[in-house]
Amino acid sequence: MTAIRPSASPSRVGLITIVAVCASSLLVGAPRASAADETMPLWAYPLSPPLLPVDQLPDAQVLRSLPGTPIQYTRAELRNLYAAPDWRPDAHPAMPTIVATGRKPAVFACAYCHQPNGVGRPENANLTGLSAGYMRRQLADYRAGLRKSSVAAMLPQTLMVKGATQATQDELDAAVAYFASLQVSSTVIVVEAEAAPRSAPSAWALAPLSDGGTEPLGSRVVELPNDPVSTDLRDPAATFTAYVPRGSVQQGRKLATTGGKTPACTACHGPELRGIGDAPPIAGRSPTYLVRQLIDFKSGARAGLMSAPMRDVVAAMSEHDMIATAAYAASLKP
Repeated sequence: MTAIRPSASPSRVGLITIVAVCASSLLVGAPRASAADETMPLWAYPLSPPLLPVDQLPDAQVLRSLPGTPIQYTRAELRNLYAAPDWRPDAHPAMPTIVATGRKPAVFACAYCHQPNGVGRPENANLTGLSAGYMRRQLADYRAGLRKSSVAAMLPQTLMVKGATQATQDELDAAVAYFASLQVSSTVIVVEAEAAPRSAPSAWALAPLSDGGTEPLGSRVVELPNDPVSTDLRDPAATFTAYVPRGSVQQGRKLATTGGKTPACTACHGPELRGIGDAPPIAGRSPTYLVRQLIDFKSGARAGLMSAPMRDVVAAMSEHDMIATAAYAASLKP
């Protein structure tokens, strides 16, 4: 890629109260950021500015459309966590009730965040390609308080803990069976660059600023929607570009395949990082999500029974090592 001309902007995105292009999420009850939260890299843990409640949106009842599908939703419907937007119902199996609509008031629809095709977005896990056994273990960790976020104010993880805790075992089993049946897929393209489009936190991810421009990338990942409008409408086919530092993919390849100060990732996750046994696939996943998981292992926020090997690995990793490893993994075919 041709280098993008940088602008004189900070290399980290802070807690900016700004209306970005693709703001959409239900933020009621979101926990506040603590002083400890603000020591974390905010590009990996983008905390959303407040959004207007649905009943205050002037366009709440205006129907929205996407090319290639006759289905329409209003803004109010797109903010309903008990009804996952399903723009392309023919592209996936029939969803169980808990996945499609959840169960009021305790459990939100699983597919609202993870989407009907399971690919999620940078603020959520891509569940495609994960084994049923692996997902069951993660849900057990959530229920036992052994898996959470290093940043308590990250609402997606707070909601995941609540959902896993409140769901019945039959509901969890139905959700696991559904997502385990889906074809593995990736929606991210990795691009090495010296600068990235200017962005700000929006809906627990980063969004490009409407006035454009670029800023130095520095040592971070900036993962942005390629079509902010379709992403705002929660299109499961929406794709993302992850801007990573120059040379990071090659450095990550070395760390992942030969190790050094840490064991090689391929020893557990397989030669193409597509998973082996208890080790999940990490190829083609959101690099922002992957970095967040590495930080969570290192901080102890992920402390489940199967987390010990990862805690040993990340103990010697710097944030730059995490970025490089995630960039390489994300660049691979899932």
